[in-house]
Amino acid sequence: MVIIELSKLNNILNKPIENLSSFEMWSLFIKFAPDPMHKNLINDIIKVKEEIGMAKELLREISKDEHERARYRSRRMAETDRISDLLTSEEKGRIEGRAEGKKEVIALLEKGLSLEEVKKIINSENSSNI
Repeated sequence: MVIIELSKLNNILNKPIENLSSFEMWSLFIKFAPDPMHKNLINDIIKVKEEIGMAKELLREISKDEHERARYRSRRMAETDRISDLLTSEEKGRIEGRAEGKKEVIALLEKGLSLEEVKKIINSENSSNI
């Protein structure tokens, strides 16, 4: 098992590539591969150590797959949100419709109509809306 303290790698940044050990090259790659400021350093290391170039390509392929997964998750979340919004809107509409119906019944009763008359009015409105 090898333990690498990536925080201490800055000491070997000025060391010539030819004098770096295999562990130092891999350590620099692990720490600085995603950093655009160290792109030249990583490319120089890859020229000396071909396996690191292969690792870089493998990481690039893995990252592509992760980007695809992230896009799929985003599309899936957007679709789920859209369906949820639609269902929420439908339920909200039902609740508002019931509230409007109750207000209409109350208004008719307050006008002095009997419950039977209100039922007839509501039933005739419902049958004409169908």
